[in-house]
Amino acid sequence: CYFDKRLILEESLQMPYVMRYPGVIEPGSVNKDIVMNVDFGQTYLDFVGLEADDRMQGRSFRSLCEGTTPDDWRQSAFYAYWDGLTKHYGVRTQQYTLAVHRTGERDMFDLENDPQEMRSVYDDPAYADAQAEVEADLARLIEEIDISAEQLPQE
Repeated sequence: CYFDKRLILEESLQMPYVMRYPGVIEPGSVNKDIVMNVDFGQTYLDFVGLEADDRMQGRSFRSLCEGTTPDDWRQSAFYAYWDGLTKHYGVRTQQYTLAVHRTGERDMFDLENDPQEMRSVYDDPAYADAQAEVEADLARLIEEIDISAEQLPQE
């Protein structure tokens, strides 16, 4: 049920973002690194040469705009949606999306081999190692953002 931009699936999660900065950003360049909305403020401050307040979340993606990905750039992002029948949370990595639905049911999609996310590979033995890695990444992110199991979207 694709009815808005609040789902962890690619059609909803992806957001085009265009920047122009002559002499700094290469015209026509494209970056596929994972950026989150909390990074925008840090990036804008970085471009205008101002220091960010310590209370701000996110990280400047200026270097990504300039064509360089730092070695320690995030490889995944946590996502959660708390409203209605589509409550869910999960993680998006460069290759996989893992969605945990309000019922506890899980879907995992291989974005490289199934970019339209038509077939969940969750519990597919061929993806056992990848599933374990993505599950561990989700657990790490939940701990990192300090959210309890009771606070996660559920029935």
